[in-house]
Amino acid sequence: MRYLLIALAFVLGLSTSTYGQSEKDITAEQYERMIENAFEVDLRKVAIQSLDLNEEEITAFTPVYMKYMNEKADLIDRRMKRVEAYEEEMAEDDRAADEARESARFVKDYWGIDIDELQLKNEYYDKFVDAITYDEAVRFFDIEESFRSRMARAALVNVVPTMIHLEPIMIAYKTEKESFDNWKSINIDGEVDLDHTFTHDGLTKLMDYADAMVTTEGIEVDNFEQRKSDILNIADKLTKNWTSTKHADWTKKAFTHTTAMIRDIESEAGVYMASSQLQKLEEAANAIEGSKLMTNQKEAIYTFFDHAQKVMNTLSDRIATKSYQDYNMR
Repeated sequence: MRYLLIALAFVLGLSTSTYGQSEKDITAEQYERMIENAFEVDLRKVAIQSLDLNEEEITAFTPVYMKYMNEKADLIDRRMKRVEAYEEEMAEDDRAADEARESARFVKDYWGIDIDELQLKNEYYDKFVDAITYDEAVRFFDIEESFRSRMARAALVNVVPTMIHLEPIMIAYKTEKESFDNWKSINIDGEVDLDHTFTHDGLTKLMDYADAMVTTEGIEVDNFEQRKSDILNIADKLTKNWTSTKHADWTKKAFTHTTAMIRDIESEAGVYMASSQLQKLEEAANAIEGSKLMTNQKEAIYTFFDHAQKVMNTLSDRIATKSYQDYNMR
C-alpha cells in the first residue's frame, strides 16, 4: 500500500523526499524547481523560447504565468496533504470496513482535485489567451503537462515496473509533432506541382518540429538557428522563383542540410537510433537529381518526408524516454 501511495504522490511530480513534511506549503518556486531539477530546464524560459514571445508578449505572459504556477502549486499541496492523511489512516489498525470507507473517500477527494485542476486550466486558458494567442496558450499547457507527466511516469515505473507498459511517454512539443504528422497524413500523395507548395510546407513543418524539439529539450546543436533559417529560405525560394531551373538543386540542398541537422540532434541528445534509419533519410535526400524536373521526382520527395517522419518520431520518443530514465537515476 505504501508504494502505491508514494506513486500517487509522484503523479504530481512530487515525493515525500523532495517535498519534506507538510509543515510548510509548496510554492510556485518549489514546483518550478522540481521540474528544473528533473529535466535541467527553466520552465518559464523554455515556454518563452518555444512560444517565440516578443517583449510585449513576455510582459503580458509573465504575471499570468506566475499566478497560474502559484495556484497550481496550491493544488499540488492539497493533493500531497490528502495523500499523506490517507497514508496515516491506512497505518492505523482499523476494521476492514473502516479502511474501505476511507479508501472510497480518498478516491473521491483525489478525483475532486483532478476536477479543480481542470477548472484551473480552463480559467487560466482564457487569461493566457488575453496575454498571448490561443495556440501559444495551448502550447504552454502542452509543455507544462508533459514535464509533469514524465516525472510522474518515471516515479511510477520506479515503484511499479509494470506501469512502463501502461503510462504513455509524453513530449512537450506535441503540437508541432502532430502538425507535421497531420500534414504528412493528409498529403501522403500530395501534388508536387510547379508551385512547389508541397515541398515548402513539408520543410516548414519539419523545421517547426525540429526547433520545438531542441528548444524544449535543451539540446545544443551548433549553429542551429542559422541552419534552420537557411533551410527555410530555400523553402521560400521554391515558391517565389517558380520559373527557375534550380528547384531540384535547391531541394536537394535543403534535404541534405535537414538530414545533417537531424543527425546532430540525435548525437547531441545522446540517444541511440539504428544507423539504418538515418542512412535511409540521407539516401532519400541524395536521391534528388538536379538535372530532372521536380514534378518528375515526386516519389523521391515523398520518400524523403516518409523517412523524416519516422526518424523524427523515433527521436522524440527516445529523447522523452531518456529524460525519465535520467530522472530515475537522480
